[in-house]
Amino acid sequence: MKNFARNIRSACSAGQVPLAWPLVLAAILLAAQLVSAQTYKVIYSFHQEDGTVFGPTAGLIKDAAGNFYGVNWRSIFRLDVNGSVTFLHTFADSEGIHPLAALIADRSGNLYGSAYEGGSSTGPCGGLGCGTVFKLAPDGTFTMLYNFGSTTSDGTHPTGALVRDAAGNLYGTTSAGGTLGYGTVFKVDPIGNETVLYNFTGGTDGKYPRGLAGDAAGNLYGTTEDGGDPACDPGYGCGTIFKLDVNGNFTVLHAFAGYPGDGELPEASLVWGPGGKLYGTTRNGGRHGRGTIFRMTVEGELTVLYSFTGAPNGDLPASPLLVDPSGNIYGTTMGGAKKSDNAGTVFKFNVKTRTFTQLHSFYANSDGWVPLAGLIRDKSGALYGTTEREGAYGMGSIFKITP
Repeated sequence: MKNFARNIRSACSAGQVPLAWPLVLAAILLAAQLVSAQTYKVIYSFHQEDGTVFGPTAGLIKDAAGNFYGVNWRSIFRLDVNGSVTFLHTFADSEGIHPLAALIADRSGNLYGSAYEGGSSTGPCGGLGCGTVFKLAPDGTFTMLYNFGSTTSDGTHPTGALVRDAAGNLYGTTSAGGTLGYGTVFKVDPIGNETVLYNFTGGTDGKYPRGLAGDAAGNLYGTTEDGGDPACDPGYGCGTIFKLDVNGNFTVLHAFAGYPGDGELPEASLVWGPGGKLYGTTRNGGRHGRGTIFRMTVEGELTVLYSFTGAPNGDLPASPLLVDPSGNIYGTTMGGAKKSDNAGTVFKFNVKTRTFTQLHSFYANSDGWVPLAGLIRDKSGALYGTTEREGAYGMGSIFKITP
């Protein structure tokens, strides 16, 4: 968030020569068939009566019955299989506002999430509050599990999606606060006690962490938006990938090199893919300065799979990826659409063939604008996502792309 202006300047000042893919006629015809086969549909448009001024910045999750759950600026909502939206809870300022990350759920149907702002402790963060961790039970009971800013060093402004272990502990990151102000990795137990597991120093370890990915052994993997290699974008750094093991040992697995290297500003949480590898994106950097898709082993070996080229194929990817069992990658970009460089796209990338396909280009009208969140996929292969703005009433949308 705080580096947005710098990100845009970095992307615009970088080279914009389109990626030179081999122009094989059969591949072009196949890509055209794939694009034409997609059907895009807005299945819900948020409006003022929903009690929000902005649409979702977070993605959706799905239950076994096919219902979807998500958050917008002020609410937790459910989209049922018939396309009807029910608002399950509306946040009071003291409970948290502006959740940035998707919810998670346990086997009992409880929903958990974090809010970037709001809460009852406003001292360190001014009038908006420092953010919260919350729980919503199936019967509608809302519990604020933890309120950030309660101490001088507990962290402020949680960002990425939470990770939950078998004991019910929740793990996440704050994008600021902690002992040095550069963010934390934290744990909140089932009754709301918070423990700071790591304080970022703002140096080679990174600063401003995003979300986490956990493995079966309890190790946590994550990204930082800035920091890392001091030679990359002096004064800022280009971001890192880190591991925090179950014993509290912190390791930098990778420091990004920026443009024209392996990327810069990894804003999205990492996700697991086939073979136990981690996948992610950088918002900027890469071959064209427009962002990258990368894959990394748990030992820290990173491979750039794709460098975004800008319009019409998208740029500025900032949301978690979706990786299917075959290794196909799906995601969204904030910019680089066909008709407008700042409307965003939905894409598919085939890792085996290194084929990039644009599934939808947003036009900043009734179809939505700026998909800040990642996608989910149902059994039929249909993709679902959200946009923060536009839609029929200008306040964001939920969309579906049918194969």
